[in-house]
Amino acid sequence: MTSSANRTDRLVRPRHVVTAVLVAHDGARWLPTTLHAVKTQRRPVQRFVAVDTGSHDDSLELLERAVGAPSVLHAPRDAGFGAAVALATKAFAGAPGLASTRADSGAVVEWTWLLHDDSAPSSRALEAMLELADEMPSAAVIGAKLRDWDDPSVLLEVGATLDRGGRRETWLEPGELDHGQHDGDRDVLAVSTAGMLVRRDVWDDLGGLDPELPLFRDDVDFGWRANLAGYRVVICTQAVVRHARAATTGRRRIACGPPQPRRLDRQGAIWTMLTNCPAIWLPWTVLRVIVACALRSVLFVLAKRPFDAWDELRAAVTVFRQPLKLLRARKSRKETRRVSAHEVNALLAPRGTRLRRYGDSARERLADVGQRDDDTADDRGLARRVFTQPGLLLVLCLLVVSLVAERHVLSGTPYGGMLLPAPSGASDLWRTYAASWHNTGFGSTTDAPPYLAMLAIVATVLFGSAQLAVQVLLFGSVPIAGLAAYIASRPVATSRRLRIWLAATYALLPVATGSIAAGRLGTAVAFAVLPLVLSTLGRSLLPPLYPQARDQRATARRAGRRVAGVSSAWRAALLLAVATAFDPMLYVLLFPLIAVALVVALVRRSWVGIRRALIALVLPPSLLLPWSGRLWHHPALAVLGVGQPRADLQASRLPALDVLFLHPGGPGMPAIWVFTVVVLIALTGLLQLTRPGPARLGWLLAVDALVGGLFVAGVRVRQPGGADMFAGWPGIATALLGAGLLMSAAVAGTRLRARLARTSFGWRQPLAALLVAAAAATPLVAAVWWIDDGTGAAL
Repeated sequence: MTSSANRTDRLVRPRHVVTAVLVAHDGARWLPTTLHAVKTQRRPVQRFVAVDTGSHDDSLELLERAVGAPSVLHAPRDAGFGAAVALATKAFAGAPGLASTRADSGAVVEWTWLLHDDSAPSSRALEAMLELADEMPSAAVIGAKLRDWDDPSVLLEVGATLDRGGRRETWLEPGELDHGQHDGDRDVLAVSTAGMLVRRDVWDDLGGLDPELPLFRDDVDFGWRANLAGYRVVICTQAVVRHARAATTGRRRIACGPPQPRRLDRQGAIWTMLTNCPAIWLPWTVLRVIVACALRSVLFVLAKRPFDAWDELRAAVTVFRQPLKLLRARKSRKETRRVSAHEVNALLAPRGTRLRRYGDSARERLADVGQRDDDTADDRGLARRVFTQPGLLLVLCLLVVSLVAERHVLSGTPYGGMLLPAPSGASDLWRTYAASWHNTGFGSTTDAPPYLAMLAIVATVLFGSAQLAVQVLLFGSVPIAGLAAYIASRPVATSRRLRIWLAATYALLPVATGSIAAGRLGTAVAFAVLPLVLSTLGRSLLPPLYPQARDQRATARRAGRRVAGVSSAWRAALLLAVATAFDPMLYVLLFPLIAVALVVALVRRSWVGIRRALIALVLPPSLLLPWSGRLWHHPALAVLGVGQPRADLQASRLPALDVLFLHPGGPGMPAIWVFTVVVLIALTGLLQLTRPGPARLGWLLAVDALVGGLFVAGVRVRQPGGADMFAGWPGIATALLGAGLLMSAAVAGTRLRARLARTSFGWRQPLAALLVAAAAATPLVAAVWWIDDGTGAAL
C-alpha cells in the first residue's frame, strides 16, 4: 500500500516555480558568498530578484553584476525587510508563467524564497525544501536549519517559538554544536526569514510580513499568523543555511528603526504578543508585559546595564502609545484566523520554560564557582564542587559561628538596645512608610526613614514576616558581610587563602559584633554591603585599579558593541543609596572621596569620569528624598543612626587609639589588642613598590574614616524632638577604616612570599612568620571571643 501511495504521489507531483528574493543593506562583506550560494543551487530558481535598501557600500554593484540591473530594485534606506520583500513580490506579481495557484491543483505551485544578504544556503538547501513540499503537500511555510557563518558547526536555530512572556525560544544552548541531535522535519510555530520558503498564495493571503516589524520578530509573527490561518509551518533540517546575524551582533548598523538591536527586538516581541494573543488573554498579557518590563529594567540597572534598561522601557512605551495601531493589527489578523488559538498553543513553549532556563543557568554558575577561582578544570560532581568552594565554606563557617554566638536571641521577637520590636507583618511596614509621605516638609522629624521600605521588601519575600526580616538582616549580617568581602576582594588579592582571610577578618570586625549586641540594625546592614559599595565605586571612579573591567571594555569595543561608560556608576550609586538608607553616616564619609574624584575628572576633562562621579554624588540622596532633605536640617539623625538611642550603648569619651584599632566602643566587642596586627600589616602595604596604588587607596579610605570616626566619637548631639544628649558612635567609620586597612594588607600579603624569596635569611623571615601567624589567628580569636560572650544583655 505504501509503494502504491508513493507512485500516486509521484504522478500528481506539482511543478514548483521558485522566485528568490534577496534583500541587501550594506552587505558587501557577505554578498559574494551569498550570491555564489544561490547561483550554485542543485535545484536552480526560476527567477532571482534582489532589492537594495540604499546601501552605502558596494552592495548595489555586486547585485547588478550578479543578477542583472533589471532584476535589482531600489528601496529607501530605512525600508525594513518585509517592505523590501513586498516591493519585489508586487513588481513581479504578473510575470508570465508565475501565476499563483493552490497547492492542491496538481499543476504549478509558486514559491517565494526569502534570503538575507548575510545568509548563504547550502547547495542542496532549496532541493531539500522542495522535496519536503512533495512529501508534505500541506506544508505552506518551510524553513531551514541555521548555522553560524564563521563556524558552520555551531547551531543557531532549528525552528523557533515563544514563551508566555514573548521571549524567543529555540531550545538550543549557546554555542551548541550540530551533531544531528535536532534533525527531523516537524511542525513549528515559526522559521527564520533567512531561507524561508513560503507559498505565494499563502504570502498573499496573509499580506506578507507585518510592516510594523521592520527587522526582528517578523518571522515569528508571520509563522504565528500562518498557523492561526490553518497553514502548516515546517522546519526542514536537511536544508542548511549559514547566517551571520549582522544586525543582531552589531556588525551592521540598523537604519530601519532604532539603532539599538535589543530595543528593536523587545519592541517586536511586545507587538507580536499583543497582536496575536487571543482576546481573552489580552488583559493578562498587557499586565504581564508591563510587570516584566519593569522587573527586567530593574535587573538591568543592578547588573550595570542602564542602557539595556532604558531600551526595555522605550520598547514598551513605543508599543503602548499606539493603541489604535494595535487594534487595527488585531482586526486584520482576525480576518485570516481560521483555527482556534487552543490548537496553536501546543506550538508555544510550555509554561515555566523561562524559569527552567534560569534554574539551569544558576546550576551552571554554581558548577563553575570552583573553576573560576583557580581557572582549572574540575571533573568532580556538582555537590563536591559546590561544597568544597572556599567562598561557600567561609560563609557556612561564619553562619555557624553566628548561630552559636546568637543562641540566646534566635527565638522570639528580637528587641533591646537601639532595636525596637518589629511589627507582625510586612503590611505594617508598608503602611508606616507610606504614611511618611503625607508630610513632605524637610523640617519634619517624625516621618519614617526609607530603610523601612527596604525592610518591607525583605519581609515580603520572607512570607510577609517583618520579625523574620529583622532577624535575617541583623543576625545574618556577619556571613553576608563575609560573602560580600570575598567577592569584592578579587581585584586586590589573587590568592584564595588571602581572600578568605580578608573576608573572615572583615566579617568579624568589632563593629559587626557590636552592632548585633546593641541592636544597631542600620549599621549591621550598611556594614554587610560596604565591601560591594567600595568595589563598585572603585570600578567606576578608579578603573585603572581594575584591569578586568578595563579588558572587558576593550573587548566590547573590538567586537563593535556599545560600551556603557557610566553603567558601573549606576550600580555603585544604587548600592550606596541602600547603605545610606540604613546608615546615612556612610554617605557623609564617602562624600569627600567622591568629590575628589570629581575634581580630578574635571582637571583631566574626562567627561565619562565627571558623569560617573556626579551619579555617585547625586543619585543616593535623590533616591532617598524627602528623608535626605531632613538630614540636612537635623544632622543628628546621621550621627545617632537608626533606632532609639541609649546612653549606655556607646562610650561617652572614646580614646583616639580605640578608633585607630577598629574599636568603636560599646558592648559585644573583643579586646582592643585583637585587631592590632591588621594595622601593622596595613603599614607594611605602603612599603610595597609593586602595587602602591591599591595600598595608598586603602590608606586614603582609612585616613578619611579615621578623621570621620574621631569627629563622630567626639561630638554630643540631641535627638530631634528630645532633651537628652548622646555621644556619637563611630561604628560605620571603623568599618570603613577596617576595609581600607585590609585593602593595604592585601597588597602586603600578595607579594610577601616573592619578596622574602629574593632576600637572604635574616630578621625579615621570622618577623614575617610572626605577623602571618598573628594575622591568621585574628579572625579565629575574634570568633571564639564572640562565641564566649554571645550577644550580651542589651539585646
